[in-house]
Amino acid sequence: MATNPRIGRVTNDGAVIHPEQTIAGRPIVERPTQLHMLGNGTFCVIDIFLPPDFDLEGALAALRPAKATPGKRESVEVKAD
Repeated sequence: MATNPRIGRVTNDGAVIHPEQTIAGRPIVERPTQLHMLGNGTFCVIDIFLPPDFDLEGALAALRPAKATPGKRESVEVKAD
C-alpha cells in the first residue's frame, strides 16, 4: 500500500504517527503544532506560513479519504414458522 508522506495517522491504541511532510510538502523538523483531522484517523500538518499561491482547500480535499458510497441494501423477508 502506497502511503502519502503528507498524511499522519492515529492508531487504534492511540499512538500518533506523524507525517514526513507538511501539507505544502515541506519536511517536518519540529513537533507539529497545527494538525488538521482528515477523517478515518488520519491527519495532516498545516504550515504556519503557506506559500502565497497555495490552494489550501484544494490540498485538503485531495488528502481527505474518499467517502464510502452507500450500497443498495437488500431487504430479506423473514417468515415466522
